[in-house]
Amino acid sequence: MLDFWLIGVYTELDMRGNLFSSRKLMMQAIRNNPESPSFYLEYFKYEVKFYEKIKTRIQILNGDQEKKIDFIMDEED
Repeated sequence: MLDFWLIGVYTELDMRGNLFSSRKLMMQAIRNNPESPSFYLEYFKYEVKFYEKIKTRIQILNGDQEKKIDFIMDEED
């Protein structure tokens, strides 16, 4: 069951680049499976990755030209 939720979450996050939709889907997974500790662990990992993407976007917006990233595929140029 966990795998299906995570496929959806990381598809939204990594392939579509939709940070907030993926977070909403992760929260829905936790609400539907409140007794599963695996979901909480995966949510923590997700939040770390989410923070890293936001931090990278802020660096780029602030003019850090050394780091150009394709947010959809998460690859450095």
